[in-house]
Amino acid sequence: MTNSTHALLLVAHGSRHPNVARQVDRLRSELLAALPDHAVHVAYLEHGRPDVPYLLAQLAAAPLERCTIVPLLLSDAHHASVDMPRIAMRARAELPWSEVVCTPSVADHPALRALSARWLHLAAADLDTGRPWHYVFLGRGGADPPARYRELTRFLEARGLPPWIEERRCALLTEPDWETVLQRHADRPLIVQPHLLFAGSLFARIEARIDALRAAGDRPVCLVPPLGPAPELVIAVIDRVQSAWPQAAHCGSRSTVNDRVVPAKPS
Repeated sequence: MTNSTHALLLVAHGSRHPNVARQVDRLRSELLAALPDHAVHVAYLEHGRPDVPYLLAQLAAAPLERCTIVPLLLSDAHHASVDMPRIAMRARAELPWSEVVCTPSVADHPALRALSARWLHLAAADLDTGRPWHYVFLGRGGADPPARYRELTRFLEARGLPPWIEERRCALLTEPDWETVLQRHADRPLIVQPHLLFAGSLFARIEARIDALRAAGDRPVCLVPPLGPAPELVIAVIDRVQSAWPQAAHCGSRSTVNDRVVPAKPS
């Protein structure tokens, strides 16, 4: 715990894969540098430690003036629509002397669209884009598949696709046909972009399937990395904090993000 009276609580989904905790910790370190007046903490909804109740109990021992909760989620599914309001209520009960604000998730922040476009641009840099490609946008999924498909479609429409992609499809990892979707138009080259924040167990599952597709024939298959951690994700979190507390001190942040693809090397 630090002596700061301003806490930023990042709530992540969590994963059994150790890579996720390392990537979230990297994001936390970058936010500590960018928000010098905040103590930055991370709690996990599933498969990670600390969990939210434990961390709130720790924060209750600190003299906090305010606590900002930012969900590191890419969907408005159960965690965002049910768990996060409950977490905000619990935080206000555990920290009655503090101002507690739970911001919207980073899901629809323009920085995330810019980041998604940048990764696609970089992945396609060496591809033969003179021929049409089949594109699959893969989301985590959830208990309401139609709603999750709508979210993916909205994100993709707002972000856009390059003209050399002839057909696009959205798929959910929780649906049994996602692997079949990858095999559609087997005569065309394929580019797969997971809509995931971090490279954990789900991304490893996708990688294994892509390796199998490559081994099965000479069809070109390109896999785009997950979104974070990356500078755009830091920007999205900082903007959420600044929207909640305009007076928050910050270093090196931007309040707006250019959605245009910039062919910069990822960090």
